Amino acid sequence: MNREETRPKHNAWGKLTTKQSIQQAIEQMRKLQQEVALSPTSIREMIDEGRRF
Repeated sequence: MNREETRPKHNAWGKLTTKQSIQQAIEQMRKLQQEVALSPTSIREMIDEGRRF
């Protein structure tokens, strides 16, 4: 085995990176993406509003 494969990895905050921590981070990113996502109708309204100027 390669040395780097057995060496524990840490994230930007110095916490140990595990499969579970990566899955949690992905889940949190997906939740945030849903919270801040714009609906297609609001995007259309913004485009129409922008055409007025």
